[in-house]
Amino acid sequence: MQNHELLMNNICNICGNKEGFVDTKIFYRLDENITRHKMYCSVCYSQERHRFIWEYLKLNEDILNKKIIIHCSSEECIEWRIRKLAKAYFPIDLNPVSRQTKMDIQKMIFPSDSIDTFICSHVLEHVPDDNKAIKEISRILKKDGTALLLIPINGREHTTEFLTPNEKDFDHMRDYGYIDFMDKLKLYFTSVKRILPQDILNKELIETYSLSYEMNQGIFECKK
Repeated sequence: MQNHELLMNNICNICGNKEGFVDTKIFYRLDENITRHKMYCSVCYSQERHRFIWEYLKLNEDILNKKIIIHCSSEECIEWRIRKLAKAYFPIDLNPVSRQTKMDIQKMIFPSDSIDTFICSHVLEHVPDDNKAIKEISRILKKDGTALLLIPINGREHTTEFLTPNEKDFDHMRDYGYIDFMDKLKLYFTSVKRILPQDILNKELIETYSLSYEMNQGIFECKK
């Protein structure tokens, strides 16, 4: 990613930065030139999806407060904020940095029915067997637990599977569509909702926090 341009008149809802967001031009996705307007916070480096899920979590504090939480591929910009509220917090990753525990989402070590909240953003599209991963998430969640899953979807309805990691699409194993993804989630969860920024925020806050890109993406809230 390159060609960053600082943009003003926004507020980061994670770190409080008022100095602006950054345009980012992406040259290598499917041979397309894509510009993500106001993508990064210039201070905490949050992207749109981080600011959106943090806003959702602020509006649903019961998902975090004194809960046992797993955060898969945990993002540093929101990690410490979640950790501060949790009863117990486990950041995991297949290729961990120092603050994370090495673990494969397709085979986790946690006991069944032991976790209150599972947060997973832009991971499942990289997993060889996403059915196995989703089944594992359902297994370890308590009966009243919540999984918050985010995937790159950009309004697509149907999924395209790749035989190998697609080097032209960030090494994704699949290009998700929201209809197929929701149908898959319903095999393992009794309640599945897709939540978009416009469902919980007004137009002014969406613009202030620079969440327009997420209006075709969303959080998939899953309950057992």
